[in-house]
Amino acid sequence: MKVIDDYTYERFVDARKDGKPIHDDGIQFRALHKSKKFSSLYFEASRKRLFNFKRRHGIVSRKVQKLLTRKELLGTEELKIKEDAFKTTVKKIVLFSSIYDLE
Repeated sequence: MKVIDDYTYERFVDARKDGKPIHDDGIQFRALHKSKKFSSLYFEASRKRLFNFKRRHGIVSRKVQKLLTRKELLGTEELKIKEDAFKTTVKKIVLFSSIYDLE
């Protein structure tokens, strides 16, 4: 059982590093996939086993609360323009102040 748990958790961590969404049924699938390599072992990926797995590894499920609308996405271009203007202004200030710091 520990081998199945370790394998499932490793796959979970790999998916999180890659930024992939992970669902409960995906965790159960990975556990079942690994358990098939042990034909003598009876393994059931039940909701209780999933609950215990998530609790043991400190995994919590989160629900998407808000999706961005097209209008909000289009606003990112305006934000980028403001960001570039801010960077230009800061560079001028830093350059100006570093000239006076040398004296």
